[in-house]
Amino acid sequence: MGPNNPPNTRATGSRSLAFMPQLHSLRAICILAVIYTHHLTEKYWLFGIYWGRLGVQCFFVLSGFLITSILIRESETASSFRPIYVSFISRRAFRLYPLLLVTLTVCAVLGINAVRDGFLWHVTYLTNLYVIKVDAWPGPVSPLWSLAVEEQFYLFWPFVIYFTPRRLLPALLIVFIAAAPAFRLIWRAEGLGDFGAWVLPPAYFDSLAMGALLALYKKRTEVLWLAGLAGTCIWLILALMPPDSQTFFAQAAPEDTAAAMIFAWVIARASTGFHGMAGNILNNSALQYIGAISYGIYVLHGFVPYYLETHGLTDFLPHWLSKLTSVGLTIILASISWHVLERPVTRLGQSALDRWKLRLRVEPGASPHGQV
Repeated sequence: MGPNNPPNTRATGSRSLAFMPQLHSLRAICILAVIYTHHLTEKYWLFGIYWGRLGVQCFFVLSGFLITSILIRESETASSFRPIYVSFISRRAFRLYPLLLVTLTVCAVLGINAVRDGFLWHVTYLTNLYVIKVDAWPGPVSPLWSLAVEEQFYLFWPFVIYFTPRRLLPALLIVFIAAAPAFRLIWRAEGLGDFGAWVLPPAYFDSLAMGALLALYKKRTEVLWLAGLAGTCIWLILALMPPDSQTFFAQAAPEDTAAAMIFAWVIARASTGFHGMAGNILNNSALQYIGAISYGIYVLHGFVPYYLETHGLTDFLPHWLSKLTSVGLTIILASISWHVLERPVTRLGQSALDRWKLRLRVEPGASPHGQV
């Protein structure tokens, strides 16, 4: 899941990056897609598509776009790499870690074995490696694999953006995009199983780098239209192929790369504002609020139904009402978390970082960095 920004503010983590409200609505659609496929069995999935996976992919493209935009802006004005890296990682930690730590601690205290068994893995953002280790989805903790991918992306991406000459960055991003299907193909062809091709960062280099490429070419509308059209054509061709055609080529999952191309176009349009019916939907304030608290929803959406069901708290309800109750309670808890925990800690962290940057600027020997 990508970082979330508070409503009616500038983007969290960079005060020079303008707030783009329709992106919140995209987040809402993504998290609702995840909940839809996690709460309903496959026979209820519309067109038989795993919408939750697409939702997570869209989050990765969005994260690549926003994070790269922030890092590019900061690298153009920072005196050195250290303040960029420390500030960036600290902001991400203040924004994302408190809810994760509180949730895992509470779940461990409540006796949820899936949390207790791999607590150190999950609390250190290594859930994706834990999934490979146990060779299974660890119950309600499973969704945390994508948070691990995000955090691992945050750790190395500032190095890529800061130390790559700007003229070479587009070519490097294309290499990253091409590396993702190659990684998925090699991993599966070597008989290493499917989990690594699902949960390791290289498997999503196409989505993350596509978002980063969007940050560089956001104003090149003709390029984005072409990418979106090409992605749509590729995805439709692959979707219409017989499901039993498990060819060597199919192991590379090229449909993931095609989907990333489509999402890049959608995010580009939403960042400037859709009009018409799409604009009316994405401008809906309720949808934007769901997007603002989507991180909390994502973290909690596996634990809430698990706890309710294992303790028989919804046994007296019809199945559909039980699921609806779980979703409603998840949204309520995520909203409380946003107002009581996440936003206050984020503001506190930003204030501390601002004071640290102020002291850093007055240190002797500081010099302008200029464009990378």
